[in-house]
Amino acid sequence: MKRSTHTGKCANALRAAKVDQILIVDNDPVFLALLAKFLKKDGFHVLTARDGAFALKILKSVTPDVILLDLVMPNISGDRLCSMIREMDTAVKDTHIIIVTALAAEGVKVDYLGMGANDCIAKASFNHTVRRIREALSRLEQRSRKEGTGQPAVSAEVPTRSIIGELISINRNHETFISNISEGRLELTEEGRIIFANSAAISLLGQPELDLISAKVTDFFRKEDRAAVSKLLSFKKRRQPADGSTTFRLSNSREVTVKALQVADEDRYTVILRDVTEQKGFERALLKAYADLETRVAERTAELAKANEALHAELQERRKVEGMLQQSRNTLRSVFDSISDPLIMVDGDLRIRMANRATVDYFQSADYLEILGKPLPALAQDHFPPDLLNSMQSAVLRFEEASFESKSPEKSGKYEKVFIYPTHEEYRVSGSAIVRNSDVTKEKILTIELIQKEKLATLGLLVSSLTHEINNPTNYILFNVPILRDYLGAMLPIVREQAAGRAGFEIMGMSGDAFQEDILKLLTNIQNGAERIQVTVAKFAGFSKKRTCDMKVPVDPGDPIEKAVSICRHEIQRAIRTFEVDVAANRPTILVDPWALEQVIINLLINASQVADKQDSRLRLDAYTENNGGNRFTIEITDNGCGMDEETRKKIFFPFFTSKKDGKGTGLGLYIVKGLIEEMAGRIEVRSESGKGSTFSISIPVNEAIPVR
Repeated sequence: MKRSTHTGKCANALRAAKVDQILIVDNDPVFLALLAKFLKKDGFHVLTARDGAFALKILKSVTPDVILLDLVMPNISGDRLCSMIREMDTAVKDTHIIIVTALAAEGVKVDYLGMGANDCIAKASFNHTVRRIREALSRLEQRSRKEGTGQPAVSAEVPTRSIIGELISINRNHETFISNISEGRLELTEEGRIIFANSAAISLLGQPELDLISAKVTDFFRKEDRAAVSKLLSFKKRRQPADGSTTFRLSNSREVTVKALQVADEDRYTVILRDVTEQKGFERALLKAYADLETRVAERTAELAKANEALHAELQERRKVEGMLQQSRNTLRSVFDSISDPLIMVDGDLRIRMANRATVDYFQSADYLEILGKPLPALAQDHFPPDLLNSMQSAVLRFEEASFESKSPEKSGKYEKVFIYPTHEEYRVSGSAIVRNSDVTKEKILTIELIQKEKLATLGLLVSSLTHEINNPTNYILFNVPILRDYLGAMLPIVREQAAGRAGFEIMGMSGDAFQEDILKLLTNIQNGAERIQVTVAKFAGFSKKRTCDMKVPVDPGDPIEKAVSICRHEIQRAIRTFEVDVAANRPTILVDPWALEQVIINLLINASQVADKQDSRLRLDAYTENNGGNRFTIEITDNGCGMDEETRKKIFFPFFTSKKDGKGTGLGLYIVKGLIEEMAGRIEVRSESGKGSTFSISIPVNEAIPVR
């Protein structure tokens, strides 16, 4: 009667706590059936599961109010199942969980709160265990994961045992080992459903552990492999275990080998998955490369055979043609090749029909076959501007004799002239005109140099005339100044004598002494000015003298540097804010044409002053002996002007190339400078950066036969 009364009270308390549905998870079928029967009598809806995998399957569709959970179960232990439930993303994660385990009866402390459970009951005799479960359920007033005393309810009736604790320890060690192996390990039911997966298998299948448990393992393979995998895992039809040599592809495209092992005396088996994706990828790449190589070898062999046949056929055809045209062809070729200018016969479409050796070299081709039949504009587009090509084609189509001159020498560094000679009418089937391309750079340079020389000669005559006209009055002044000084020397004592006898004596508003001092100062200034005019005129006269020959003489480099700076200082100071000259004191002697060196320095200084583009423009000339052996004398001219980009720097020594705008430059200055420096056995280098300035460095060998000054 007491038991009945207690049972009724517990049932009423549970219904008051609104506990309706209970899930029991225990691998002991007898205990599972009896406990479910008793709880159903108390009026609860009871669900049962013999293992963790089946429990997870139920929890995906049902949310019970209480879960009674055994701690020791195969595959998924109770503590692991408890953790997995708490990690679910549904309302199930907040379900009240009670651990029912015999482990607590052995005196082992069970940290059920750390496992995620709400309470723990020691499993003893069935009647006692049922009573404890009913009492625990009756204590439910609210669902909270923090409820419970922290200690499992233990009955004094339970005998002391240790075998379960030992099994738990062994199972945990086993799980640790399985979780850390590199191969994927699955435990399956007889129906092929997953009841355990280690970390490697979870990573390999690419699904959360909750989605793997209770799922059919074949669902994770691609459709075309599922039948083979099912057959491999069917132990009833196969006596020998799978050796793991067959490769299958998962739904996530990973490739694995499958090795199945049946667990003795149990309706489950273990599957070992080994990831061979990279290995198979390497194997396929190797096979593909081998197949590609075989294909390419076969194709190349066929191409060579075909080319060989074509070559033989072409050789036979050529022999026939060459036999008929050999004499005329040799004659024409001899004439063509003996001409140094490129000669090209073109048709109306400007396609090349014939060309001489100079043409092949001009277009940098290997032989005639590379240019015959090709359009001339396509080959010449890097040599001639488009408007010149259009004019050439127009002249060819009109059968007119014409000539055209290239207007862009800065690209190739030379001037070229193209002549068009129409062919006679009877030969126009094979060609419409002959094109001759002549390099007229030297003629251009000679013409311009001749003009420059004429200008310099005229300038020399003009300077000589001006020198003569200026020197005459200057000489009069310098000749008469000493005489005037003597006259004043005789007159000034008279002035002093007159001033001494008269108070307040003044001349031009000045006292006698002040007048004497001022008139002598004026006389000195007149003499100094005349002498300065004479020196300046002498410098211009020396610069304009015509050289009779290019004589190299031992020269102190300071002399031409000083003359060049003196001549162009006024021009520099008009454009440059700061101009500095630093010439080393101990200078060696160099063997040069002093006039040529003076010309080089003037040209570089004037160029530097013309590119000044800054408020604080600077120009500096340094002259020194190089330290590395002391066998060369260096002159550096540095400015902070506009500078040059790399493309411009490469072209500055080309004839006719100029970066000056509005036709201010001829493009020959630096070309001539380079030629003069090379005549001195020297070298010129330039360093420049766009927007920051340039440095021109001239290096000339030292004349070691003459001592250093």
